[in-house]
This record gives sequence, structure tokens and C-alpha cells, in this order.
Amino acid sequence: MSIPFAIKRVPTLPALAFAAEIAPGRNEVSVRCGTAVEADPQGLIAGAWAGPFAEMATDRAMTSIGTALRQTGRGLIAVVGTASTHALFFLRTPSKLVVSNSFALALATGNDGLLTSYPFYPQDLASFAFGIDRCRESIPTQAGRLSVAYASMQIDVAELSLSPAAVSRPPPFPSFAAYRAFLIAETEAIFANAQDRSRSVRYRPTIALSGGYDSPAAAVIAREAGCQQAFTFGQPVDQPESKDDSGAEIGRALGLQVDEYDTFAYHERTDLPEIEFIAASFGGGQVYLTSLGDRLANRIVVSGYGGDRVWATHYALQQEPKFPFYIGGYSQSEFYLRAPALDLSVPVIGARGSADIGSISRSREMQHWSIGGDYDRPIPRRLLEDAGLPRGTFAGRKRRVTPDYDSLTRRAVDLDRFLSPFSRAQFEAWFTKVAPIDRASVFRHRLLVDGVGRIIWSRKLGRLLNRIGLSWPPLPARLLHWKVPIRKNAFVFNWAMAEQISRYRALLVSGRATGDGIEPA
Repeated sequence: MSIPFAIKRVPTLPALAFAAEIAPGRNEVSVRCGTAVEADPQGLIAGAWAGPFAEMATDRAMTSIGTALRQTGRGLIAVVGTASTHALFFLRTPSKLVVSNSFALALATGNDGLLTSYPFYPQDLASFAFGIDRCRESIPTQAGRLSVAYASMQIDVAELSLSPAAVSRPPPFPSFAAYRAFLIAETEAIFANAQDRSRSVRYRPTIALSGGYDSPAAAVIAREAGCQQAFTFGQPVDQPESKDDSGAEIGRALGLQVDEYDTFAYHERTDLPEIEFIAASFGGGQVYLTSLGDRLANRIVVSGYGGDRVWATHYALQQEPKFPFYIGGYSQSEFYLRAPALDLSVPVIGARGSADIGSISRSREMQHWSIGGDYDRPIPRRLLEDAGLPRGTFAGRKRRVTPDYDSLTRRAVDLDRFLSPFSRAQFEAWFTKVAPIDRASVFRHRLLVDGVGRIIWSRKLGRLLNRIGLSWPPLPARLLHWKVPIRKNAFVFNWAMAEQISRYRALLVSGRATGDGIEPA
């Protein structure tokens, strides 16, 4: 069943944002989007892919970044890039299905919002880290339910239902050389597509560098594909006075022009810079990117997200990996929609449906680059050492540059380490006014956490279940609610989402939509 698109551009929206409404009986997909979204009679694309831009075939590409909504021979497909940290959000209300690449825009378009007193949104969103088959399928909203998709979905227009869409599988990787060549070829193709002269907005590459394994190795690939620039943040979250995570020296050794920024510069701001990062996903950790201002406009940001899984020596050790999986970095998506910017996670290129990468890491040819221990990544180590970086000049130990507003540990994060003083004051004012925590509920929940939860989430039980071949934790989507007490930190998400939804509603009202001149297919 073919269904036409009615696309209207809203100049006030973030340039790469879109929201589509599909309703039973309405013979069209009604779309509002920003000015950088590419459109044709078959739909819209907010991304790039390894293939000719003129063909607009992001849904058939082996490697793609960003998101799209396309009418194809297989029907209506909501596309999530195979090598980026974006997701799509599906809001079901009694009257329609809303599809958006923005969490808050989906809710604003559907005249919906979050439940102010619901304390488990962080746990629900974080459950995806346990795998596509064990995560929470949807979260409650005021008027419906919202699902997050980290992979492409087929949309049944008549039933407004979703099912996983078929994706192109990578070729075999019989050796490190074959895998390395594939990474470079796909990265080159992405760069070429993103800079095609037929685009309404073109994107030049830059690299987000740290002092670890994954992003420097991604930089080696990006440099060979033509990238010449990089940026870095040196201060780890646990040592704000140090420069221990800076990738500046590594980048310069690779011949890149590197700009260095302050991880915590946003603490001086009074315009609530944390909001769009918190509202994008669980954690909000990429808030440090605000230090770049508008310097990421019209850029593809190359990263090493996903390397901790794909380039680990135990990757696909016992079975072919299940995709999609959560690779991190999703809290930057709203910031990138506004910039506009795209992101490319090099380690995830070719990883979907392939166990060969793990086999390469464990192969005899890689033994020289395997150093043992918990921080052992033979593939990125070889990429870097072959590029001329001596052993000992990178990946000395794991550091985290990303702060978070909450975690899944029993001890709450210190909000003063995450929120700026101004933002902390605004959150506290909202928390006092709304009073989202019910003391009786907190007490009852604490009994579960201290009793059943402490046993279920104990390391002893985890080791026991692993020994007998059972997955741990069992049923994480449900039992995550029993891991930590109900606490103030969880409501930072509710506060940020309320603010971001309000912003989008204002943008939709104030922005004068203009037709795109797109004729139905």
C-alpha cells in the first residue's frame, strides 16, 4: 500500500528534526520538519549513507547514519542509521501514530507528555543496555505509550503496528586487512554522500577524540577517508582538574588539526544547556558538547561509540550478536538535530549480523596486539600502532569524560557535579513546586529494594546464574525498578522533558510552516 507524504517545513524547528503523523483513514503521512531534512516524493531523510545521494536509498545501504522515513517497494519504513547514535520515537495515541527523531518533539506533536510523578523513566530507558530481547518495549505517557527504536522498523499503516525491517548484512571479514579496508571504504562513501552538491545542506567530517582506544582508532580510519580535523575534551568526570582524557597529542601525531575544549565550561551558563541532552536519552552525558557552540554546524562527527562492545575480545564469543544494541552517546541527538550535525560511529560499521569481528580480535594474527586484562582491544591497538603511534601513548586506562544526572547504582550521583548552579536552582524550584514524590510510595518501594532487590541484583546471584548458564539479571526491564530507591535524581529527566516539550510546542506554534512542493509518488 502506497501512501503519499504531505511535507511542511517549519523554520523554527531544529534543522534536522522531523515529526510525522499517521492516522487510520487519512490517506497521507503528514510531516513537519526542519530546513535541513532532505525530501522527495518517497519521503524524507535526516542523514547520510554509503551510496549515491541521487538514489535516496538510505534504507538499502549497508552503512547509514541519522534517520529517515521512506515509502519503498516494501511499504513504509522508518530508518535508523546502522552506524550512528540516533533513535526513532513512536508515540501511540488513541487517534494516531507519531514518528519522530526527537523524543520531546514526538510528545509535543501528539499533544502528550510524561507522567510527572513516574519515577522509573531512567530505568526504563536504560533497560535497552541489556539487549533488544530483554528491554522495556514502551514507556507510559499521559495519553498513550511511547516506544524507542534503535533499528529500522516496518510500519503497517492500516494497523499502525511496527515490526523489524530487514537490513543489509555485511560481507565476510576473513582477516584484519579485509575488515580495515571495509571500514575505510564505507567511511569514504559516507563522507562523499554527505558532501554531495545536490544536498540542501552538506557536511564536512571532524573527529571527537579521547585518550582511549576507540575514538583514536576511529580517527585512523577517518583520516584515511579524508578527514583532517578533530576536537577533544581533556577533563575526565572523576578528575575535573586534569587533562587525563585529552586526545590532543594523539590527534596531532596522526596529522590532524585538533581543537581542545573544557569539559565543564557549561557550568558557567544560565540558559539551561543540560535540558536538550537530558531530554534526548537516559544519562545526559554528552552535555559537555555545548562548549563547542555552533562549531559542529554542518559537520559529520566521527566517534568510537560502540567500540567497547564490537572491538572487545569477547565480542560474539558464544553466538552471533543480537542487534540492535545500545552503543551509547544518544543524549547528543537533540544537540545534533539543532546544529545541524550528523554522527558516524566507526566501530559499528559492518557489525550488525557479523561475528567475524570478534573472531578477528581473538585470532592468531592479532596476538601481538593483545595485551590481556580488562582493557584489551587488539583491533584498535593495531590500527593505532600501524599508524605510527607507539605503545604506551594511548589507552593507558579507561576514563569517562561524560557526567550523568543519575545512574543505576544505589548511591545517587551528586547533582552539583552534573548541573550548572543556575540549572540546579531551576530544577530545585520545579521539584518543590511539583512535589512528584509520594512518601508512602517511596517507603513501600524501599522495602522492595532493600529486600528482594538487594538479593536479585547481588553479584553472588549473578555469578551463580552465569555458572548454570542462565541470563543475569533475569527480566531486567521489570526488575530494574527494584534496583535503586525512588530518589530526586530520577526526576531530573521529568523536569527536563517538561521543559523541552514546552519549547517544541512554542516552536510549532511560532514557526510558520511552508509547503515543500513535493508531489505524491
